[in-house]
Amino acid sequence: MFRQAMQDYSDIGIVQAHDDIGHGYCDLERIMELNPGYMKLDMSLIRDIDCSHIKKEIVRAMVNFAHGIGSETIGEGIETIREYETLRNIGVSYGQGFLFGRPSPTLETIDLLLRETLLHAHLTDEITAPA
Repeated sequence: MFRQAMQDYSDIGIVQAHDDIGHGYCDLERIMELNPGYMKLDMSLIRDIDCSHIKKEIVRAMVNFAHGIGSETIGEGIETIREYETLRNIGVSYGQGFLFGRPSPTLETIDLLLRETLLHAHLTDEITAPA
């Protein structure tokens, strides 16, 4: 049932992403099962990749694997220019992390803050409005 639902999504053009690749033991099984369009490489592989030959080779193999099955890769948790340059040179397609920007609030948080701001402004207007 789940596989069919995922296939139905794929058939209408919805591409799935797989998070935290490289973290945990069941990643390969999940990849075989779901065939994601994007594979997000866990930050444990990304952190200080510029200083680790082993991490570079693991990520290089994952990039080649991803491309071989038609997936793109996303580097998670990029914090330095050196990490970014290393990932770019290896062939990682996309990246996210503090180097590019801090996380922003969720839409729900933004909505709540907006409501509180409007409520405060409205209450302030009522209090300070001339009689």
